[in-house]
Amino acid sequence: MSKADQLVIERRLRPIYDAIDAGNPKKAVQEADKVLKKHPVTICAKVLKALALIRSDKLADGFEIINTLDVPGAHFDDGTLQAFVHCFKEAGCPDRITTLYERAVAVSPTEQNLTHLFMAHVRNRSYKNQQLIAMRLFKEFNNTPYFFWGVMSIVMQARDSPEMGTKMFYPLAAKMVENHLAKHGYKAGAEVELHAMVYEGLGKFLEAEKLLGSEESRALLSTPPTFLMARRLELLMVAREYQTVMDRAIDGLSSDPDDWILWKMLYDSSFELLKEAQKRFPIASYFMILNTLLRTINADGMLTSRLRGPHLARIELLGRFLRQEEPVHGLLEKMNLGTAIDLMINYVLRFYAKPCCYNDIVQYLWLLDDAKQEELVDGLKEFIDSVIHQREQAGEDRDANCWAVIMNERLRRAIGTFDRMPRKDRRRHVQLIIQGILQPNREQLAGTALAQLAAAILWNEWKVHDDWQSFYEMILLLEWTSNEYPTDPFCKLVLCRAYSHIGCMYRLVALTRSLDIKSVQRDTLGYIMFPLPELCGRINVGIVHYTEMVDVYEQAEKEISEALIGAYRNGAFMQVPNLVALANKMRKSAMSVASNELHRYLSALFVIDNIDEAVSTLHGSDDTIDWDSLCDNRDLTVIPSYEKNIAQEIESLRESTQKEFIDFTRLRHYISQAIGSAGGAKGAGPEELGADLTLLRAHLEHCRNNYAADFPHSRVMQSPSAVYLFRWVHGGFIDPIVCLLQSAMDIATTKKAGRNISISMLPTADQLKESLSAMLPSFERKTTPFFVQDEIITCSRALQSLAACQLLVRILERHDSSRQADGTQKKGKSASQTKSGFIVHCETLQTVIRGCASQLISYLNEMEELLKDNTFSLVPKVGTDWSEELYEIHTSIHVPIFVTFWKTLFVRDVQQFYSMTSKICIWILV
Repeated sequence: MSKADQLVIERRLRPIYDAIDAGNPKKAVQEADKVLKKHPVTICAKVLKALALIRSDKLADGFEIINTLDVPGAHFDDGTLQAFVHCFKEAGCPDRITTLYERAVAVSPTEQNLTHLFMAHVRNRSYKNQQLIAMRLFKEFNNTPYFFWGVMSIVMQARDSPEMGTKMFYPLAAKMVENHLAKHGYKAGAEVELHAMVYEGLGKFLEAEKLLGSEESRALLSTPPTFLMARRLELLMVAREYQTVMDRAIDGLSSDPDDWILWKMLYDSSFELLKEAQKRFPIASYFMILNTLLRTINADGMLTSRLRGPHLARIELLGRFLRQEEPVHGLLEKMNLGTAIDLMINYVLRFYAKPCCYNDIVQYLWLLDDAKQEELVDGLKEFIDSVIHQREQAGEDRDANCWAVIMNERLRRAIGTFDRMPRKDRRRHVQLIIQGILQPNREQLAGTALAQLAAAILWNEWKVHDDWQSFYEMILLLEWTSNEYPTDPFCKLVLCRAYSHIGCMYRLVALTRSLDIKSVQRDTLGYIMFPLPELCGRINVGIVHYTEMVDVYEQAEKEISEALIGAYRNGAFMQVPNLVALANKMRKSAMSVASNELHRYLSALFVIDNIDEAVSTLHGSDDTIDWDSLCDNRDLTVIPSYEKNIAQEIESLRESTQKEFIDFTRLRHYISQAIGSAGGAKGAGPEELGADLTLLRAHLEHCRNNYAADFPHSRVMQSPSAVYLFRWVHGGFIDPIVCLLQSAMDIATTKKAGRNISISMLPTADQLKESLSAMLPSFERKTTPFFVQDEIITCSRALQSLAACQLLVRILERHDSSRQADGTQKKGKSASQTKSGFIVHCETLQTVIRGCASQLISYLNEMEELLKDNTFSLVPKVGTDWSEELYEIHTSIHVPIFVTFWKTLFVRDVQQFYSMTSKICIWILV
């Protein structure tokens, strides 16, 4: 094709491209039809039309066009190929991109097509094929970057298979690099980095360090000197060159005494040398190392430095000695470092104005016994009373002085002082903290830090003493703080945790949106919302939320693939293993699997009307989920805590909640797959249904044995939202589903054997009624605050079970001989013809389900009446022991927050239940 012809085609296609870029796929289809009407053989216009259809969620129509064009032997220009690629990327089909370029290479093996084929293999992490294509590119076009693409592909094979990596892949990569460098030498920093990676893979850490430290390498590498030094020291540590590490760390600290990595390397290497000295010339070696350490930490300017590093390093060295066993531990006396309490007090008094001071010092509290910890707090309090208050009265840097108070408050919490205070004193102390927030011109960071301290005290009152008044006052305080400091995230995060405990979806959704949680954070912080929409009966919110979550993981995969391609193109080989690890972590995320399961489950039960589409959606893909390998990517420490021994409690909480979370997701998965198999999704027969039902029963039994009916959920502020698995498995919500699934399996097995089905294979109306009624116990009138949350969870789970049961009965009706495969009556059958006994019994079961739906509506009516009668007992009253100013703040927030609760619990949640329950009744009647 001539250049003139190409320009003509581009001019014709420009309106289609513009419409697609503008996000208007409908117009793009119209523009494509205009072009094709005049020029029906314009292949690129057809592919662009397919892309517009895919972006309009018309995948079937789009792929109908694509499949007629993407055939072996077809020749496409580069623009058409790129349009195909966009189609496959949008549809999440990276394998099709590989097939596309394999066919393109077979027709036209150009450098460009081969390069695109290599990148297609990068998207699929097909390292062996990457190697083959890269070496073909290098052989045919003699371009050095292609050679190193091939070497990197071999390195990735080695990382993917460590055993073969040691035996074959790394030696092969080393030989290839050495032969290439002997002829051509280094041309870019990427080649140096890759060669160092190969050395590391072979265990030649000293050679890797020498390579990175050579003058030629430093001239080519773009790595900042500080990072390069850190990497070289790490390689020397692994190579056990401890003396060299020690010497270089000391040299580095002479110019940058605040570099904590250098202090860490100095101590790591020094203590390794001390351990080695035990085996040879102990005394001489000990004194040489100790003198070197003393000269370093006592060097000119270190003791009086305004930098944090030298002062923290002294405390760190003291801690390192205390962790060691004899005889190294006994050498501490010769160091004259001072006592831990003196070093820590001096550090706090020097750096109290820095917000990071607490985080610096809290990691060393273990050096002090209980008495010394109290002495530390008393020393700081004395400093605040004698110096800070005088400075504040003189108007000197109020916020800097405030950080001394914050530091003192955090330390008191960390050592448990507050736990020993009387409850009345704690409430008075909260008022003092809030008075600090109200000081004029208080900066945001200090103000929100004080609010977190006050909230922590009130939260603990609720956690330990079940004090709902304190809990509600904490919500009012944090709402006020969020209004005063709208850009602060921490108060909003604590509010999210509070609202998740009481099921206030209205504010929870608003707060998560204002936090603007994006991309990977949706994975690490997804637990804040999960699975509250489903528990609170906000099915519409849940479907939208879980759809967005599924999109996040799909988009993350696409973005990581593009980043990988960019890493190869730009020679950033150090990024490749990290990007692959990130992709694997996202793909194996437990939150990803759970979001996909709930998205399919809720959509199939409450949105999709067509039975075949519903069962197909429930069944999902045939990919096997490796439940034991799912990753826990939750960031449970995003909310800072100042409690004593909180780290161990959070880790224990992480382990237990992750286990419950996976069991919850797994049970949902087995239910969905069993219903899908009962409906014949993807050709499933009695064998597949039997296997799914067996897995469901086994896991249900496992959950009932491991999660007792009174299984507690944590009230720790950092805990994830409870999934209430124990209520689900013990509340009778799953039993009617299992009963109907058993009937579906019996009928499918009988029909496959060529025998007639009978009514006896179905549960009786009384059996189903008894099973369904167990889900809704009699309504108990309560007056405790936020009592509605438990009732709403019960109603939501019952609603989902009813929806699943009505879908299963509709599936069972299709087995009647007078019905077609889609459940409709066969042609020629009169509507007035006598119905079969099987259909009559199914209709009776539907009547039972409709009766239970009516029972659910009655349950909601009682809840509504109780809400109306007890409007102002829905939330606790604000305490009268606050000062007049603080009481006004609380009451100013109380009214809008109360209205929010009312909207959430009645206007939204209850009406949502009415809507969904009515829809089930309509489905049954139809």
